[in-house]
Amino acid sequence: MWDTSRLIEYSRNARVIPASSIDKTAASILEFGFRQPIVVDERDVILAGHTRLRAAQKLKLKKVPVHVAVGLTKAQAKAYRLADNRVSESTWEESLLGMELSELKDELGFDLALTGFDEGEIAEFLGNEEQPPDKTDEKPSDSSAEKQEMKKIMLTVEQFELVQSALDKLRKAEGAKEMSDGRALELLCGDWLAST
Repeated sequence: MWDTSRLIEYSRNARVIPASSIDKTAASILEFGFRQPIVVDERDVILAGHTRLRAAQKLKLKKVPVHVAVGLTKAQAKAYRLADNRVSESTWEESLLGMELSELKDELGFDLALTGFDEGEIAEFLGNEEQPPDKTDEKPSDSSAEKQEMKKIMLTVEQFELVQSALDKLRKAEGAKEMSDGRALELLCGDWLAST
């Protein structure tokens, strides 16, 4: 356990850390405890855990768990910083994720905001939950038949956070907090096309 003041942020950290990530990490620490240590090199410079440090500072924690990565070369330390962020990017099996979220919400009464997903994502993934086997042969209702075909776009974590920030800014400008991600993205793209 180290004093937070002892930790040194890497001056060339390439990962963008939006305020929303710090808030979500802080909420996670409050709910689950500090389960993943901050990783530093032998000079106390952070290799992995900049967001966790900022969340700890937001929570005014004086001490945090730290792992010292002894014996890494300069090249390994640089590569580890990048790999830690890159390999943590996730692709989800959406039907299984929907089942997990549904069970947390409906059976266990857990606050889904603490999973790190935002409200729009939660609504989308809950909508992708697979139906029980005895309903698979039922014909779709008129309302579901009228739904437009959905397309998916794969983004890196950094790209997603940039897009999410733009969508949040648009919602605030429009005064429409409940606007879906799809509609907000449509408006952003429409505005951009109209300006070119």
